[in-house]
Amino acid sequence: MYHRLTIAFAFVASLAVSTAAFAEAVVLTVRASGLAAGSQSFTMAELDALPQIAFTTSTVWTDGKREFRGASVKALLEALGVKGTMVKARALNGYVVDIPVASLEAEAPIIASRIDGALFPRREKGPLWIIYPYDSSTRFQTETVYGRSIWQLHELRVE
Repeated sequence: MYHRLTIAFAFVASLAVSTAAFAEAVVLTVRASGLAAGSQSFTMAELDALPQIAFTTSTVWTDGKREFRGASVKALLEALGVKGTMVKARALNGYVVDIPVASLEAEAPIIASRIDGALFPRREKGPLWIIYPYDSSTRFQTETVYGRSIWQLHELRVE
């Protein structure tokens, strides 16, 4: 019994350390000519400190309806004071999508950092995923919008 409790405690402690380290690691970099240093990096804790939007929607990549929560792309760019006409979103694997700034709305898309209230790892499309409320309107149910729904997001470049 003692051995199992020790293992369980060590496992829980390691999760707490990994979660804390994850909160302090850079998970997103925004690059734009309007930024003082040319870029601004964000940890998960810093992204979580931004106003959060949550909605429940189904996706073509997940089973059933899920709750997604995160900061609005538009609100993030406005908070940084960057201007441009195109956002190039880059995934960890190098995949890039273009999102016109004019298409950004106050509530969509969001940079989801939580699914059903929990952080999600790379193997589950994390740690960040650009998500739209697909079920809320047919305008979000197009191949163009699905193509902009980039997972394993790590960089936004505003041009």
